[in-house]
Amino acid sequence: MESYPAQLGEVYKITVMEREEKEHQSAEPDKNASGKTEQTQQAIAESTSGTIIRVGEEKIYDLTEEEAKIIADIIEKGAWSTEGTADCANDCKLIIDERTYYYHSECGTFNDKVNNQNLSVTAEEKESINVILAHYITLGPE
Repeated sequence: MESYPAQLGEVYKITVMEREEKEHQSAEPDKNASGKTEQTQQAIAESTSGTIIRVGEEKIYDLTEEEAKIIADIIEKGAWSTEGTADCANDCKLIIDERTYYYHSECGTFNDKVNNQNLSVTAEEKESINVILAHYITLGPE
């Protein structure tokens, strides 16, 4: 039998040790400077909260995280008009992740009074939003 030179054996050992070290590192969650794992940061970033109030009423309803996320995704992906708020009758006030929006369910328009802008959603988005909101409040004129 032919034996391998000692140097080749050492190279093999080093390669195996490097591979095992990489596998061990990949099994551990990455930590950033604050000590939070990437998974924890992602979970925090994905956590969405929301409440709804019918304009003119005082009762506050908490949206589920899933409902708030659906609405937040529409708001985030929408093309906001920065030419002021729309002149429509807002029938509810939504607070999504601590940002306040007014919404008109008949035309599907969000108004952001703080930033003086509005967002008109698509018919499909309006239907999704209205189905969620109708679980909590009566939509449309009083």
